Amino acid sequence: MENNKIKIFLVIITLFFIGEIKLADWWGKPEEKEFSSPAGKYILKITPNTDLKNNGECKAILYKTTNGKRETVWSRNLINDTAPAGALISDSGYVITLNEWSNIGKLPIVIYSPDKGNLIKAHNLESLGLDDDYMHIQQSVSSYWWNGDSISFFHPEYDVLYIRLDYGKILMINLTNGDLLDEKLHEINNKINSTATDENWANLDKDLKQTIMNIVQIKSVFKEDKWVSLRDYGNKKSIEYTFELIKSEDASNIRKGVKFAGQLNIRELIPRLKDLLKDNHFLEGTTDKTQITTKDYYIRKVAKEALEKMGEKVEGIVLEEKTNKNLTK
Repeated sequence: MENNKIKIFLVIITLFFIGEIKLADWWGKPEEKEFSSPAGKYILKITPNTDLKNNGECKAILYKTTNGKRETVWSRNLINDTAPAGALISDSGYVITLNEWSNIGKLPIVIYSPDKGNLIKAHNLESLGLDDDYMHIQQSVSSYWWNGDSISFFHPEYDVLYIRLDYGKILMINLTNGDLLDEKLHEINNKINSTATDENWANLDKDLKQTIMNIVQIKSVFKEDKWVSLRDYGNKKSIEYTFELIKSEDASNIRKGVKFAGQLNIRELIPRLKDLLKDNHFLEGTTDKTQITTKDYYIRKVAKEALEKMGEKVEGIVLEEKTNKNLTK
């Protein structure tokens, strides 16, 4: 039982090292770290800037590995003040840094090219469509934790990054130019293309036509079959990840997998979700004035929510327990 007990009195953020979102705003000192692409073809080494007087001196080196040997592809200072809070590298060599150290939500996604490390795109929350998602996203004094409990992966054929957020939203990003692949804009683009020969469209002023196209046209235009392929792969991979996460022995991975199971309506996992209604992992907190200790069985809670999303009836589950310390002395 003691191994399952998580103290909530002091929680340290270690996103740079393990990628796990915590509940406090205490940041340790960033250290040098390496990130690897999925198949290990590339390794990114990041050395944080520890001189607060000189921002922008966080150094990154991208290596290509061959038979265990490293060859430097490029080296440059990143645009982060101190260091990114995390990074991803595709097996085609694209580098994606995530957030600013001690300020999640600043520079949320920055993309660098494989060959020379040129800056392709620096996204902000607005360009990712996340600035209005505050009802779903945990916020703290320092940060806007948009990618807490997220999963990320790359398309095996196209240079596209997927990030599935814990509230169900999927970001698809074309790494070649940094464009966010938005389904609504894709539908608008298709509509314009399909009506381009209509009489009403044909009679519009030429300048007005161009203005409309500039407003809604997507730089990354995909044919419908390719778009469907990209979208379907994202859903398929999300399901595969969910099965892996929910079978994990790590509590944070289990919680993440349970959330996705409910969102994706994976009914095959209903027996596993029902088993997790008896899970013993908990968060514990004590109020100073009343000395009442609360055990919050957080995996049970998300399992109950996931089952109810699938239409399953869940009753009689203990989700929290309260104990008065004054009475136990």
